[in-house]
Amino acid sequence: GFDGRWWDIMPVVSPDGVTGGHGVAFDITVENITFDGLNRVSALTPLCFGHATHIQVIDCTFRNLHVWHLLELNAVSNAMIYNCTFDNYGNQGSAFTEAVQLDGAVDGGPFPWFGPYDHTACDDIEFNSCRFTNIGGTCIGNHTFVEGMRPKNVKFVNNTIYKAGTVIALSDIFGLYCYGNLSLIHISEPTRHSLNS
Repeated sequence: GFDGRWWDIMPVVSPDGVTGGHGVAFDITVENITFDGLNRVSALTPLCFGHATHIQVIDCTFRNLHVWHLLELNAVSNAMIYNCTFDNYGNQGSAFTEAVQLDGAVDGGPFPWFGPYDHTACDDIEFNSCRFTNIGGTCIGNHTFVEGMRPKNVKFVNNTIYKAGTVIALSDIFGLYCYGNLSLIHISEPTRHSLNS
């Protein structure tokens, strides 16, 4: 498994910085891997995808990280995150945000690895049968807000949440579906922002 010694792991097929949308990488499955951040409080994202489609992350464990994200999907469509565990995020230091970030290709701030920054958003992302435990920040969210760029069709189904600050915090989302989830303790209300009335 991943042991926290590398900065980031990004399965991508030759990004050219020009091809955008969801077309740089496709048909990728990551299965049965443990990504352990070794309790780092410096910048690290163990697994991230950009400008990609048809992504599956199955039976993986993401744990012990306190800055950046355990998993990032940026400008990704048609992704299934299934039966994964996200544990011990954002419990040290003060720079934590989201355990899983769903963001758009805006600029090098939220996604510093490659462009183009064409405002492609995430679409058709499903979290199914996952466990979120000991999350000091937000389980799933974003922190880039650009008018007209909104994540779409996000499904949060049959997941278990235990000790989380916020479950979902997505700005200006279109189509958020949550059902069959189990919260084992009280969790604060999700934060929503929208330019659209």
